[in-house]
Amino acid sequence: YFPQGKKIVYLDDDIYNISECVNTTDISEKKNNKLIKLKSLDGFIKSAFKISKNSGLTNWGVYPTDNPYFMKPTSRDINKYVSTKLTFLIGFLTGVINNHRAEIRTIGDKEDYERSIKYFLKDGGILRFNNVSCATRCYQEQGGMQFDRKKERSKVNAEKLMKAYPEFVKINHSRK
Repeated sequence: YFPQGKKIVYLDDDIYNISECVNTTDISEKKNNKLIKLKSLDGFIKSAFKISKNSGLTNWGVYPTDNPYFMKPTSRDINKYVSTKLTFLIGFLTGVINNHRAEIRTIGDKEDYERSIKYFLKDGGILRFNNVSCATRCYQEQGGMQFDRKKERSKVNAEKLMKAYPEFVKINHSRK
């Protein structure tokens, strides 16, 4: 729908907190990581798009869980908390510089995996801010994809992704 090259932010309506990971004591000790409320969503989005434009990587996102132990605290060195390799960019807060081919979805459930892969293939990387995360009511609300989310459909879509992108997708059989 949007023009090629348009900046787009995907932001779910069940987010109730957006946090930044900080560590003010010993940055090597993950147990000292803590989450604080993000100071400015607008500032974060503008910064993410600026980094996106400067790097040539046109899809960015945040850490998929709000667990500070596994996150990277904000530091002066952006390379310590921003990754560019193929990682999962969860759909609840992600941004793109619109590319019509990369935005075509072939599945409903797991569409954020598909978006991550397509932009990675297009650009050779994606940006994940491992210092920012969201607390959501995902899987707890009545609306959106929860309306008809089924384990069987999720499995079928995962298999479609494995078939389309075998070098990038595998099913994690350890998850229930």
